[in-house]
Amino acid sequence: MTAGFALAELVIAAGLFSMVAAGLLAFQSMVLGGRGRTLAVSALGNNVTMVRRAFAATLRGSSYVAQPGAGAVSAVLTVLSNCADDGVSPLAAGPIAFAHICAESGGEKIYLYQGQAPVPEIRCGEEGGADVARTLVAGGGGFSVRTIGFSRPSDNPALVRLDLQLALEAAGLREERSLALQGGVNRAMAD
Repeated sequence: MTAGFALAELVIAAGLFSMVAAGLLAFQSMVLGGRGRTLAVSALGNNVTMVRRAFAATLRGSSYVAQPGAGAVSAVLTVLSNCADDGVSPLAAGPIAFAHICAESGGEKIYLYQGQAPVPEIRCGEEGGADVARTLVAGGGGFSVRTIGFSRPSDNPALVRLDLQLALEAAGLREERSLALQGGVNRAMAD
């Protein structure tokens, strides 16, 4: 009688160990894959929230919508604050300021430009000039802007509607989020 294991016992033990190890790796992969998907969906939702907040804040501080025109749809929103309905006269002492929201031509990022009027020519994604602040609102890293549209009804030109669809494509994941939102310029500033 010899001490030790038979070849058949070693083969069975190695097979059982391999099955347990493979099961643990599959479980870990499933958990990490689910976590990655959750993080990506969360990041997409955060980007939609940031656009919503920028849109609301921009309208809240404005008194005149320069773009889009009443009854029109545009891929950009330009509003003025401290500006009368004629689009050039200040409502009160002080400068007229502007805010401009747009998606860059590649469709990956949404920017907010802010400065004092007159509104310079803005190419979305590029620097706006010496006195123009450019802020990245959303996008980058696999995000794409599927749709962005600002519109104003003819019968209520102080009302602005935003239709937005963002998508995220990364590591085999494809998610989309949509946002439809409307708000009005602050007409109380004119009183």
